[in-house]
Amino acid sequence: MNLKHYTVDVSDATTLEDVAQMIYDQTDGTVKAHVNSEALELDSVGLMSIKEVGTGKTADDLGILTSGMPSQ
Repeated sequence: MNLKHYTVDVSDATTLEDVAQMIYDQTDGTVKAHVNSEALELDSVGLMSIKEVGTGKTADDLGILTSGMPSQ
């Protein structure tokens, strides 16, 4: 299995649309993010898991943090 790891820095984002674009750009288009009326949605080819970096809470605050096994 060919796993890829990305660290996405969204510290300069001011809107959810900024976050979505940064995710797309910083994952070389592997992960697509969309903002709908209720949440930020992520689409990826293959398995995906979202973790925090250090003591950060951004993924949790955005509602995209995953736990356990990667999801598809």
